[in-house]
Amino acid sequence: MHVKFVVARSRIPQPTWAVAVVMLWASLILIALLLSWSANETVTLCWFRKVFGVPCLTCGGTRSTLSLLQGRWLAALEYNPLVAVGDVLIAAWLVSRVVFRRSIDIELTSIQRYVFRIVIGLALVANWVYVFRFHMNG
Repeated sequence: MHVKFVVARSRIPQPTWAVAVVMLWASLILIALLLSWSANETVTLCWFRKVFGVPCLTCGGTRSTLSLLQGRWLAALEYNPLVAVGDVLIAAWLVSRVVFRRSIDIELTSIQRYVFRIVIGLALVANWVYVFRFHMNG
């Protein structure tokens, strides 16, 4: 595995659909927060939980992100560890790109890519088990 910090391109290419999805997600969160505050109860955004009655892989992700923004690191990890770690990594990547104009270039062999995919898959399963137990008991 070779890790290099390379000079970043001046503009980060964004697919239009990804920007639209993020804007829709942010709008839904804002609407849910406003409804929650006005009704004085929690509004659930997770359609997976509404349909199947069990939490999805990212359940607690919004609360995790909001906790991080409020500086409550342990609460963020408690709500959804994978989302909390992902948020921190994305923030570090953005700071690297915007402030230092550097990007991380990681070259993996085919075996390393295979192992990486297995590790990511196991992390997703472990996170879902944690989220399921946390949200079903809490």
